[in-house]
Amino acid sequence: MKTNQKKVNNTHKFLNCENNKLSVDEYKYLKLIEKNPFDSNARYLLGNLYYQTGNYKSAIVVFKQAIFIQLNYSDNNVSDDIYACLGISYAMIGNFIDATTCFERCNYQNSLCNKFIGELRNLIRQNGYLPLLQQIDLRNKRQFLNQPQIKTLNEMFQQLSICFIFDNYTYAIGTMGYLDTIVKMIKLGWLPYKYPILLVHENCPNTWYLNYWKHYFSAIIENTALKKSLLPLTSKIEINAYYKMPNGELMEQIEASTHIQKQWILEKRTHLLKLTDSDTVRGQEYLNKMGVPDNAWFVAVHVREGIERGYEIRDSDIKTYKLAFETITQKGGWVIRMGGRRMSIFPPMQNVIDYVHTPFKNEWMDVFLWAKCKFFLGTQSGPALIPQTFGVPSIMTNAVPLSDRPWFNDLFIPKLIWSEEGKRFLTFSEILNSPMGHAYSQQVLIGHKCRLIDNSPEDINEVVVEMLRLLDGTQVYSEEDNNYQYKFNNLKINNGRDGQKIKGLARIGQNFIKKYNYLLES
Repeated sequence: MKTNQKKVNNTHKFLNCENNKLSVDEYKYLKLIEKNPFDSNARYLLGNLYYQTGNYKSAIVVFKQAIFIQLNYSDNNVSDDIYACLGISYAMIGNFIDATTCFERCNYQNSLCNKFIGELRNLIRQNGYLPLLQQIDLRNKRQFLNQPQIKTLNEMFQQLSICFIFDNYTYAIGTMGYLDTIVKMIKLGWLPYKYPILLVHENCPNTWYLNYWKHYFSAIIENTALKKSLLPLTSKIEINAYYKMPNGELMEQIEASTHIQKQWILEKRTHLLKLTDSDTVRGQEYLNKMGVPDNAWFVAVHVREGIERGYEIRDSDIKTYKLAFETITQKGGWVIRMGGRRMSIFPPMQNVIDYVHTPFKNEWMDVFLWAKCKFFLGTQSGPALIPQTFGVPSIMTNAVPLSDRPWFNDLFIPKLIWSEEGKRFLTFSEILNSPMGHAYSQQVLIGHKCRLIDNSPEDINEVVVEMLRLLDGTQVYSEEDNNYQYKFNNLKINNGRDGQKIKGLARIGQNFIKKYNYLLES
């Protein structure tokens, strides 16, 4: 014990390594520690002081000391607050592995733990450690739902066959696309509910599209007061916490959607939504007013631009799609560019309509374009999830991060990553088994001395030609093509669960993977 006392007692002497001047509070806590080296609370308060002033390394040292003292010299368990503070301090210096370990020791009901987990989730997502994020989420949700009273509540809802679906599914156009996953789970019998009730977010981005889902739900609640009273209940319902497969395995959204879509295809079921006759007639009238003749086919296009800070790596340049637009128009088609009114103006081009800057843009017309286009040409953004709900094929170009391969079974081509140090492209395995394969933040790439390489105009054009051939029945895949696809489908994500393969169902572009087949090597 004397040895341990000396170890604990001396460590405070080097804590303030980043600032030689002691603040009043710091001096006070250090004096308390000097007086009683086993005062874990004084160390906890000192650690909080260091954390709040950005001295994260010193905070880690002090929090670890407090834990050491409580483990070895206290009859009580280590405080959840200390583990939570140590965890967030690790996260702030980029050590997400140790951060996750700390939070796994916390009780999810601890208010400080919940607060810091929210911050940790944002840091992990931006820095690309998504398997860790999934690990944290599933652990916390399991712990929450395993409470006796919550289990009883879920059993009661299952007996009544009633389920309240959280309003996050209607918060953004991309999340609305996952209503497809929920309904398919119910139709497949993978969710034990006959009466699903959907709560609608107050900022629902397209209420017209929402109307198309109404007949799949027993009720859709838009009333703010009623919804507010029900929201606390939704967090206690299993489906709003995670996706549970028939074998009991818990999955996050994209992985679960992949499995559900596979089963849907296996059972040869059709798409869930169909445009109404009235919307079809009205949409065709608007097309005519924009100059598109009757019976002409068109491709709807959405290329994400830099509006949402923190997710810039998903942005692309609409001008790099001009070659593909020429291919579409030369074959008799039209191009209709979708998006928000804040997007850049596309230069005038024959048979290309910059719909976002016309007076015809509105919610119901967006739905018409998603549902009636020959195919959808998009990027990694919410609108790319909507056409498949109407059975419309899609191409996702400039897809990033690589781990988020589309779960619907169409075509895609990803952005590549160039190593400035190695002067080469990273292989797909190198990408998937580093934070860069999961990150939405440019800072992760900069930290690894790498940069994203967008799809070239030729890459985009070639995958558009492939889709046109698929639709007219002339596309042929050789044994070599299928072998490349097989290798891509079996890429492993070693920093996920053991043996986890890349998620999603979309086929990687034929010419793209042929051109970059050497990136399939380990």
